[in-house]
Amino acid sequence: MNLKISDLLFGYNIPLIKSPMQVEIEEGTIIAVVGKNGMGKSTLLKTIAGIIPSLSGEVFIDSQRIDNYNISKKISVVLTTKPLSALSVKEVLSLGRIPYTNRFNQLNVKDKQIIERIIKKLNLQSLLNKKINQISDGELQIVMIARALIQDTPIIILDEPTTHLDLDNKAIVLGILKEMKEEGKIIIFSTHDINLVLSRVDLIWVINNKEFQQISKGKEREIVKIFPSKNLIYDEKCKIIRLI
Repeated sequence: MNLKISDLLFGYNIPLIKSPMQVEIEEGTIIAVVGKNGMGKSTLLKTIAGIIPSLSGEVFIDSQRIDNYNISKKISVVLTTKPLSALSVKEVLSLGRIPYTNRFNQLNVKDKQIIERIIKKLNLQSLLNKKINQISDGELQIVMIARALIQDTPIIILDEPTTHLDLDNKAIVLGILKEMKEEGKIIIFSTHDINLVLSRVDLIWVINNKEFQQISKGKEREIVKIFPSKNLIYDEKCKIIRLI
């Protein structure tokens, strides 16, 4: 699986970056998208996923444009919007298999096995019969990530997946994403928890002041240069960014 972003400008009427994006990502890669609020992280993710059109350029999966694909079988997305509150957790999880079901949306044995595996992996058994509006924001985040994993696509895009989560659940989610990487999936997610993900990602995409920059593993200190501040340093020994 290969994801190629060619000459991409994204935004609503006005590009959010000055120069078009040119990147190519191989399978088994985790990417964190970082930047200040309003810089375009969510817009970039939605553009890659085909939710909103690009202003120019194209996104390819295995040399085919995403508009020529059945996107729902190639890319699963977790955004910050909430699903319909009338649905139960079990119903929301089942939605992840819709791209693979027949016209009556009937789940087959394989669908049910995939759903059950993810439910057990994320310990969601106690939530299954609750309505979406009856669970906490943190629980909802875990449920929506589970739905994306149940969709079982080679590319997973997540907007702030660790928001509202306590440290234990953050560790669980990042552990699951690492497992997905080892299965060959491409994972792209936005985050403000930079230190939490520094040691867990292969690439960092930075959007700042209408500039896009890709930082590879081992060059994390470049983040501090991109966000110059007398209050920030990169701790070479601990490999984290510190406030001073």
